[in-house]
Amino acid sequence: MRKPNGLRLNLDLIYDYRTNVELYPQWQKFLRDRQPKTLIFWGEHEPFFTAEGGESYLKNLPRAEMHRLNAGHFATEDNLPYITEHIVTFYDKNVKPKK
Repeated sequence: MRKPNGLRLNLDLIYDYRTNVELYPQWQKFLRDRQPKTLIFWGEHEPFFTAEGGESYLKNLPRAEMHRLNAGHFATEDNLPYITEHIVTFYDKNVKPKK
């Protein structure tokens, strides 16, 4: 937010979000059909996307790894070491090609 134009860019992104809702059924079908390996970090104090919204991903992705964080929208600002550690672990365990 402190970067040049940070506030404007974020406001534009939030405003544009309204166009995403009509795509939800397609996105949910993709998740159900493809079951991508998924790691989710969700801020429990997220002002835009509720905790229930985060939990709803698990309906379509029951094997997803969910981490509920004591954070808001910008979870990396408060939880970067935790998130980084879990991204590396998830990648090594689930994505990294086996030798």
